[in-house]
Amino acid sequence: MTKNIAARQTKYKSWIAKGFASFPHVVQQKYKISTEVMDLIEALVAVSKFFVGSSFQRNRKTISFEMFQQARKSLLQNMTERNIKKALDNINSPQFNELIETLTKPEERKAFKKAVGAQSFYTLVLGLHEVLILGKALTIGLQRLSPLLIAFENATALLPESTLSKSGLSLLENKGLSRTIAVTKETLSWSSLMPQKIYRSKQKIDNQNIRRQALLVKELNAVITKEVHSTVNSLSAILTKKLEGVHDALAYSRDGNGQAATSLVEFIDRLLNESFTTQEVLDWVKKYSPGTGMTYERGGEILPTKVARGLCFVYAGLEPIENTLKLSKLAVNGMARNRSELEKIKHGDTGTNEEKQKIELHIKVTEGFFLYAIKIGWSAPEQAQLLKKKLQASPRTR
Repeated sequence: MTKNIAARQTKYKSWIAKGFASFPHVVQQKYKISTEVMDLIEALVAVSKFFVGSSFQRNRKTISFEMFQQARKSLLQNMTERNIKKALDNINSPQFNELIETLTKPEERKAFKKAVGAQSFYTLVLGLHEVLILGKALTIGLQRLSPLLIAFENATALLPESTLSKSGLSLLENKGLSRTIAVTKETLSWSSLMPQKIYRSKQKIDNQNIRRQALLVKELNAVITKEVHSTVNSLSAILTKKLEGVHDALAYSRDGNGQAATSLVEFIDRLLNESFTTQEVLDWVKKYSPGTGMTYERGGEILPTKVARGLCFVYAGLEPIENTLKLSKLAVNGMARNRSELEKIKHGDTGTNEEKQKIELHIKVTEGFFLYAIKIGWSAPEQAQLLKKKLQASPRTR
């Protein structure tokens, strides 16, 4: 048994995983500390050290999906998705939560130390600084990712559950994406309440947390709107006029809903059609084969669908990033559905408050798609300049 524990300890570099690996088997079983849990903790600590390392800190503003793909590859290097799922199930179990509770209560730590042995206990204690690293990495990651995650959530807000379930995302990826968005809101809102949670009842904190999450999402949507308008303003005066016209129509026009819907449709069409010509999109589809349903025939002519135009725009006419393609298809399908529903409002404007609320949702979807696309394909300075050049070369978006 001792030899087996020593062998498992040498497998790990992080103190947390080392500590868990050195626990007696009976303790590991009691708290569901499986090999998968230790492997996941080891990988997370390694990835976290990358995100808080000096090389990353020097470039804190240039976080990208490529960085997260590096982290993901590192995470999956020694783990299958099934093992990650098992680890997460164990970490979310009542038994593992009981372990965390035990470690946070001074009166129970003494008995726990005796149960696992002093050396194992102090090895785990040495891992406390790694918990801080994990926390810091999470905070940095969420701060950088939160606008993008909320933008993606907004871009796909109109998609039915059936589309999401057929997206090609694995069960783990689908749950992981939903959970990441939820954790982003939860973690950022809880951070503002942390000093109060010791003094207030759980019920009060839970209620306050719900209100804070709602406020946080509103704040993030305001950040998204500001960034979208600032980016559009730097790219095209005509597109800026279209976007501002949406808000002006809702605020001042008697036919506000119809005019706002028209302006949003024109914004989407001009953005996609003037960034890449029909032939450029067809060539892109032929070169990269991003999936089915990318073209259709009209009057004997082959034309790209809105989804094809959207994907070509998201990836700036370059090769799709493999691990983001499923998400991008969801965002683009959300945009296409958004445009179709806006067309209905254009031609069937009822002028009701309910319709106005729908328009406000369509604005969020449009802004969400635009920001998602900019972050994925156009975030590099040279790409931003290329998009500006393309839009300003066209009289429809100059």
